[in-house]
Amino acid sequence: MFTLGPSRRSSRRPASLRSSPARRAVRLAALLTLAGLVALAAPSLAQAAAPGDLLWLQTWPLSGAGSDRGSAVAVDTNGVAYAAGTLGADQGSSADIVLVARGADGSPLWEARFDGPGHGPDVATCVAVSPAGAVYVAGQATRANSRDLVVLKFSSAGALLWRRFIGGASGPDKASALALDRSGNVLVAGWNSRFGSGANAALAKFTPEGAKLWLRIWDGAAHRTDRAFDVALDRSGNAVVVGSTSLAHGSRTAALVLKYSAAGQLLWARRQSNGTHGDALLSVALDAKGAVYAGGHATFRRTGVDGLLVKYSATGSERWKWIARSRQDGRDEIADVTVDNGGWVHAAGSTVTLGTHPDGLVVSLTPNGLSRSMKTYDGGGYLPDAFDTIACDAAGSVFVGGFTTSATGVTSAVVAQYARDLSGRVWLTSFKGTADGSKNQVADLALAPGGVFVAGSVVDAVTGPDLALAKLQR
Repeated sequence: MFTLGPSRRSSRRPASLRSSPARRAVRLAALLTLAGLVALAAPSLAQAAAPGDLLWLQTWPLSGAGSDRGSAVAVDTNGVAYAAGTLGADQGSSADIVLVARGADGSPLWEARFDGPGHGPDVATCVAVSPAGAVYVAGQATRANSRDLVVLKFSSAGALLWRRFIGGASGPDKASALALDRSGNVLVAGWNSRFGSGANAALAKFTPEGAKLWLRIWDGAAHRTDRAFDVALDRSGNAVVVGSTSLAHGSRTAALVLKYSAAGQLLWARRQSNGTHGDALLSVALDAKGAVYAGGHATFRRTGVDGLLVKYSATGSERWKWIARSRQDGRDEIADVTVDNGGWVHAAGSTVTLGTHPDGLVVSLTPNGLSRSMKTYDGGGYLPDAFDTIACDAAGSVFVGGFTTSATGVTSAVVAQYARDLSGRVWLTSFKGTADGSKNQVADLALAPGGVFVAGSVVDAVTGPDLALAKLQR
């Protein structure tokens, strides 16, 4: 996830669109469909939007033959939003990568679609935008007989400037995260499959012109499956990668943290393992001093899968570790982590508090880890809910996005704002497409002055799950 700038329960009842003049205008606009593009228009200028109001929602549907989804969103300094995602197979074709650009008011700017040279399935996972307006997308693309990690660079007008692949014929390779350093260089984390060693965690660095500066591969001692899920950069351009690495026995994995210098030298490596089945770190964020905050999950023999949040110093010393352990058997997880300007760490995920289904989880901790607050969100009906993405602004306000379930197989996308210390939920908004389904959800969010931009998917009555880009009032 990439956003410019720094670096989500109130008493109001969750509702798809709360009853207000602005929201009634949004409902009315939802009835309009133009040239396959569904747009929820902004409320009229005479009706001031309240925080949390859905200003507009746009979707990109195909014929309904495939499932379309948005994976990531970024916003440039001009307030232009870029959503990267995947358009599912349609009329005999395979899935393709798509990148869409919309103005702050939802006005259409451009759309770009990438079909890999092998014309097989292509998937977008992440997006980043440079201060100069160049847009980078990474994921997976098909070449000949292999599915490889791919990095794409687009101009501010949507022209494809270059494409770069990492991979081979030994197995699927994929990008999971992007980051840009102060010189405009591009770092991409993921995995690269090689004969005899399975998938290896990978980190590559490219210049803005597309020249590969270096590629670093982590092949754990078990020579099985090692993966990188996220990357973050400090002010010197050093890169911290988190993921998982296989252990010597069976299919067990340890959580993995690697730090590389700007030149690609491995500075230190750390592993977190409880010796059971599978541990992994899924997200990482750094504070102004380079301290590392990473979140994911750990597996314990008695309690099963629990959420894991750990802090390391810039030199790799473990400072503290916190386990998000539910009161019930079930899977708990930290999905995303961010750090605010004061060094507070905020995390989003899910936890099982009652029954067997998870609730949305948001956690805030002070830098020393001693003072912490935790809130859960249950959409009702004891059905699955989760927060999958998180961001914070300069004032420390916390924003989360994910999904909530109202009935079996029926979800809504959900976005919420919380106070820094989680003492109150400022607002919560849920929305969905024109039909019920399980694919109404937020995958990523980014903050801009006056708005929260979200990317994900909503379900249409005709075309099924569609890629969605939306803006909510801050």
